[in-house]
Amino acid sequence: GLARLHRSEEAAALLAQVLASDPTDVRAHRLLSQCMIELKRFKDALREANAAIALDPTAEWSFRLRSAALLGLRKRRAAIAATDPSESFRNGAHRLLSMAEFILQHGYIVLFVVSLIGQLGAPVPATPLLLAAGAIAKEGQFSLAAAIAISVGASTLGHLVWYQAGRIRGAAVLRLICRISIEPDSCVRRTEDFFARHGARALVAAPFIPGFGAVAPPLAGMSGMPLARFILLDSLGSLLWSVVFAGFGFLAGPELIVLVHLGLRFGAWVGLAAGIALGVWLGWKIAQRSAVTRAAQVPRIGPDDLRSRLDSDDPPVVVDLRGDITRGGESVPGAYPVAPRDLPGWAEGVPRDKEIVVACD
Repeated sequence: GLARLHRSEEAAALLAQVLASDPTDVRAHRLLSQCMIELKRFKDALREANAAIALDPTAEWSFRLRSAALLGLRKRRAAIAATDPSESFRNGAHRLLSMAEFILQHGYIVLFVVSLIGQLGAPVPATPLLLAAGAIAKEGQFSLAAAIAISVGASTLGHLVWYQAGRIRGAAVLRLICRISIEPDSCVRRTEDFFARHGARALVAAPFIPGFGAVAPPLAGMSGMPLARFILLDSLGSLLWSVVFAGFGFLAGPELIVLVHLGLRFGAWVGLAAGIALGVWLGWKIAQRSAVTRAAQVPRIGPDDLRSRLDSDDPPVVVDLRGDITRGGESVPGAYPVAPRDLPGWAEGVPRDKEIVVACD
């Protein structure tokens, strides 16, 4: 009523109180946006219009308010685009809603394709897509069980490709994946040790461990795990992962949209803080790796030179630090297989004047 009487200041104050108690009130966001336009506070008007769109992307009036706010900010091209809901969805602030609309338009095949290429290593938003599938399943427009089944099937199929690659190509596949790691020198050893220590449990938990999900399937292939056992354990891990994220989207769909709205207000600051923290961490890890590399510089020996020394009267002692999975059945003739953690104790029995050759990844 106050808005109709053009008492916009009083109306805005009352609407702010309403939204403080219920931030999901779409009508209050629209009315507050209208008040802000009348008060020529166009940035605030745009914020409230975006909030209304995030909560109800089907209402044309919200897009008109957004267009009016953009005109007030002298952003004419954006204002023209804002009158079209499909154009508004191109804004990254409404990514979750865009995912939901995308799924509704293109069906289950999109979920399968995106999940499959995501498991093959492509940087696609498979997790947000699964969250969006769960959110719209709550509205009865999508089957939650079908979404989970499709995600599990696509994930297992993608993992089978890496399983076979590890089975055929061996450690070369693992080294290829570890090249993108911030610590490629220790990636192979750490992942192999983790897999050997936890066995089947590692494969089930792999989707939830950052970085390990990519290396677990080739490790399973390298270890000689039977195909049927791999499919069973991998499917179980994929099922748990899909249930968690699709179920979370189903249970918290409206709350996720509210989080998108909060991201509109504080996303820039959060992104800046996260970027600074990530930069500091990366700088520290790179500096740490450089220091270790400089301290660990040792002469290298080629295959021909090693062969000639092994055939000499005083052959060197060869120690193989590679794990059982990476080493397979191949090693340097006469080499001692030693785990890195056992190396200090093993070295006590080696004469100090003896030349030692270390084989490692």
